[in-house]
Amino acid sequence: MLLVKITAIMVLVWFFQSAKSHGEQPFKWAMIGLIGYGIAWEIVHLVIDALIDSRVVAATVPAIFALGITWFVHKKLSMDAQKNNL
Repeated sequence: MLLVKITAIMVLVWFFQSAKSHGEQPFKWAMIGLIGYGIAWEIVHLVIDALIDSRVVAATVPAIFALGITWFVHKKLSMDAQKNNL
């Protein structure tokens, strides 16, 4: 669970700093990133937990998958911010 918490903090900082660099609302972006990460992690965690009885896999795989989903959310927010700043 420590991996999940550390990754969530990294997502908050990543989205907050990106929003500032795009001239957008940093707290809004940080919450969007955190919520996206949390939802993706929970969905994958439930699926993995139902299929595999391993605590290491059940904590690591959802975190990696959630980071991937969060990357797509970040990319979408960045593209929208660039369109708005034109």
